[in-house]
Amino acid sequence: APPAQPAPAAPPAPAAPAAPIPFAAAPASLTASAARIPRTLSNVLDTLHAVRGGSPDLTAALADITRSANPWVSPDGWVGELWSGLSFQREIVPLLTHAPLAHWQITGWRWVNKPTVGDYAGDKAEVHTNLPTTESVSVEAARLAGAHDIDRKFFDFNDAEFIRAYFAAMTESYAMQSDAKAAAFVLASATAAGDAPDLLRAVARGARSVKQKSRAKATYALVNDVDMESLLDFTKLDVPEFLGLLGIEPDKFVQTSQVPAGTVIVGAKPAATFYELGGSPIRVETVNLAHGGRDAGVFGYYATLLHNANGIAKVTYTPPVTA
Repeated sequence: APPAQPAPAAPPAPAAPAAPIPFAAAPASLTASAARIPRTLSNVLDTLHAVRGGSPDLTAALADITRSANPWVSPDGWVGELWSGLSFQREIVPLLTHAPLAHWQITGWRWVNKPTVGDYAGDKAEVHTNLPTTESVSVEAARLAGAHDIDRKFFDFNDAEFIRAYFAAMTESYAMQSDAKAAAFVLASATAAGDAPDLLRAVARGARSVKQKSRAKATYALVNDVDMESLLDFTKLDVPEFLGLLGIEPDKFVQTSQVPAGTVIVGAKPAATFYELGGSPIRVETVNLAHGGRDAGVFGYYATLLHNANGIAKVTYTPPVTA
């Protein structure tokens, strides 16, 4: 016979309902300010208007967060090195013959009295003769240099922009200094060629002197930069049409503050040479271990050689009075 089945279990009795949680009662001493609670539509509109307009009564309790008190939270926009003018380009050195400097001293020679010829009668008569003489000329190279002890962090963190800007500024300084040296050399080498009544005639007289004494055509004219303004005083009727024949073409004029006012320097390019060591200015770097730095700088070498003083003329004139 099959085993007897157990009787089904009785269903659980329903749980008794939970007792309601009573609301907390406010202490009798706690009261609300009726003036702070808008009670009408007019009160609500007045409150919204005050919030929108920034009522001092509503914002006085807020703490200020200003940009000036927290400048580090939004850094300024970085634009790098600022523009400080175009890089300087040499103006005087290109006017002279340029040659590489191969030795610290340059030696050459030139004629003091050149050999000459003369009339000859023939028939075994004595021919013309003279006493030629020469002289030795030597110049020693001069130097231009500058250096600084730079914190090595600029190199360790590869601050390429600063390093590039530093050497660019040093190279520009070398260009300015070497050009000033060339101008001083030309000015000191010029031969006096008289006076003239104005700027144009001063240049013409200087070009004539160069042509007569060295048989070379003038290739440049150095004029004081303020005196150049006197060219504005000349009208078209005052300027002759044959300026080129007088050697005073406008493209030969180079204005520079190195030349004193009332002075014009007219020269021929072959009359002088500006020697310069290749690669100048030479970039040099070395480690300054004791001070955690890196010494950086530039070195340049140059020499100026005058071939013929007659190829550079100096003419003075009375410059006009400027307002």
